[in-house]
Parts: sequence; structure tokens; C-alpha cells
Amino acid sequence: FTQEDSGTDLGNLALRTRARVTEGGTWLPAVSLGAEVKLPTHTDDEISGSDGVDAGLFAYVSKHVAGDFYLHLHGGGMYYSAPDLREIDMEDVRGSFGFAIEWACSDATSILVQGLYQSTAFSEGGGNLQEFAFTYGLGVKTEPWDGVEFHLGLVENEFKYDNSADFGIQLGAKVGF
Repeated sequence: FTQEDSGTDLGNLALRTRARVTEGGTWLPAVSLGAEVKLPTHTDDEISGSDGVDAGLFAYVSKHVAGDFYLHLHGGGMYYSAPDLREIDMEDVRGSFGFAIEWACSDATSILVQGLYQSTAFSEGGGNLQEFAFTYGLGVKTEPWDGVEFHLGLVENEFKYDNSADFGIQLGAKVGF
């Protein structure tokens, strides 16, 4: 990217849904399945977005393990109909697998430690970036009102090469309907 690539962009619209398959219990974990579609609603493809419709399927498993501790696992894949970024060949299908340990330290607040393993995005020409990536993070989730969540996360990219994004801060809000 060059200096001329700066600016403001609306970005692509991502629509997600998730449905519970099992509620979980003493022995069975809670299981849900999810789907995502990204629509090319961006305003400037020089900054972000693609001209393709992307789709993905995901599975989530959660289990109360002991006391105030929970284990969460998730995995899935995305299909990118227009995956290439400028002149770089990218993979059409990419997968990920993640895990998290959650401590419910109060009725409204949890602390999470998580890891995420992702397949490479580059078909060829990515050099060291063609390897799988692993990130881990530490986060806080709070639900001050029923159906409203706020998230704060610190993320470290376990990547051993120069000029990689090593550290990130994520903020999020979630409102249930």
C-alpha cells in the first residue's frame, strides 16, 4: 500500500447468524452453528473491501468445566469469491480454529484467555506470510444490561518475522435482538 491509499471508507457489510443446536448440560457441551455473508458495500476498493460476495460456516462448542470456568472451541472456514488483493494471489478458502478459557469473575463480567490458529491467505508469493498464523489474547467481557455486551481485548500475533503487526487492541459492542 502506498501513501495515496489513505482515506475513509464505509467498508463491506457483514451479516452473521448463529443457531443453538444443543443447550448443553452435565455431560454434553453447548453446540451452535453459524453462517456469515459479506456483501461488497465498500465505497473505495483502493482502501478496503473486495468486489466479491464472501460466505462462511462455523461451529462453536462451549462447556462449563469447573467452578466459574468455561472452555470454548470454534472452527470454520470462509470462501472468498474475489480473494486477490491487487496483484497478490490469495487463497479462495481459508480456515481457522480457536479456543478460549473464560473465568466468570462476577455475574456480569468475565476474563478470557484465547488462542486462534488461521490458515494462510496467500496462494503464492507471500514468502514467510504463507505459513499458518497463531494469535493469542487476553480480554474482558462485561454485560452491564441484559443483551448488551462490551469487549476489550489485547491481541499478540505470534509471528517471527520483521514488519509484522505484533500487538493489537480490540474494542467491541454487541447488542442482542
